Amino acid sequence: MISGVIFDMGGTILDYGGAGGWRRAWKSACDSVCEAIASLGVRVDPADLCTTMLRVEERLWSGALRGKGAPTIEQELRETFEALGLPDDPAIVAVASEAYGRGLQRTCEVYPDSASTLAELRASGAKLGLISNTVVPGRVHVEDLERFGLLKYLDDVVFSSDAGVWKPDPAIFRLSLSRLGLEPSECVFVGDRMIDDVWGAQRAGLRGILKYRDIPDQDYSEGHRRGIVPWATIRALSELPALLAS
Repeated sequence: MISGVIFDMGGTILDYGGAGGWRRAWKSACDSVCEAIASLGVRVDPADLCTTMLRVEERLWSGALRGKGAPTIEQELRETFEALGLPDDPAIVAVASEAYGRGLQRTCEVYPDSASTLAELRASGAKLGLISNTVVPGRVHVEDLERFGLLKYLDDVVFSSDAGVWKPDPAIFRLSLSRLGLEPSECVFVGDRMIDDVWGAQRAGLRGILKYRDIPDQDYSEGHRRGIVPWATIRALSELPALLAS
């Protein structure tokens, strides 16, 4: 019997970037950082910042997927500033970190079936949780979840930046299960990533459900190459209650 459902966040119940995708979210965050540090007298070409920061982020995220810890926006910015020859001033990094989160928030949208699906599952008696890989502090995303009326349905939320561990590490799934008071066999995990979400959940003993998004994604091809098979695949969250009821 399914007693709990744990969700991924971005790409699953919230949509950072909207129709513009992650590139829109990324540009908004980088532009916000440039504006914030310029107010402190630190000027950098936005294109240079974006290019360098993306390179740093890809390296840190790749390491996180291999179990080398959960990166934070402060770490990402410090390494970016060093590469660009910018001041390594904790006060500037703190301002830039806050600006990065606000830039992401400006692009955040909610999927039209997120609130209704969570409400239906909660009404059925299921415990609901959330696990998200993110470099920004969890409080930033809590604001987004609350703004779109989703937080009230969630019994617990876990963010990699706060927990210090990154999906697909089974430890972050076990942390969520422990806080929800559930066993792996009682729970499913729903996410839009084959490796982080489906495989990560399976490694922790949960059933992984893929929310398939019809966009080119290296994660999907890599997941298929590894032979990862979701317990089920949906294209919209609204399919979930009937799937679990069956």
